[in-house]
Amino acid sequence: MINIKRVICKTPMTVDYFTEDGLIKQIGLTKDYWDKVVIKEYDEDVFDLVNAIAQRNKAKCFDIYFRIFQKEKDIVNIIASVASQLRILYNVKVLSQKRLSVDSIAKILKVKSGAVSIALNNCGNFSEKKLLYLLNELADIDYKTKSGQAPNSDIIFKTFLMSI
Repeated sequence: MINIKRVICKTPMTVDYFTEDGLIKQIGLTKDYWDKVVIKEYDEDVFDLVNAIAQRNKAKCFDIYFRIFQKEKDIVNIIASVASQLRILYNVKVLSQKRLSVDSIAKILKVKSGAVSIALNNCGNFSEKKLLYLLNELADIDYKTKSGQAPNSDIIFKTFLMSI
């Protein structure tokens, strides 16, 4: 495995060194390797954001949100992704109250068992009512964004994060 820090420290810097493509070229990585190892995937970031929301860690929420926003400028996609993960959290909470196993819940929701286990840990931080409230807030933000009623949906989503 390549020790990226060691390679970067020994690589002479050029003007184009600090761009992603320049860095990849300088240290001799392929773009695929860079994407897999160095850059976190969008879905992983959204999952981390929902975990931070569940932990009510606002600083972490904003740190992750800014990282996501740099990659995915379309706030509608970010809202939809977060809402999707919160729906899973809500469904896991409801299904777990029926005493279903992790594997049964995963099969019903068509997600991985590991995701259900994490959701089980996180859903304890919310009542069903709070999860529905958050989902309604996201639906409202989504509607206002798509209908043009929210000229700056980024600020509205940040306000949502502050309200957790």
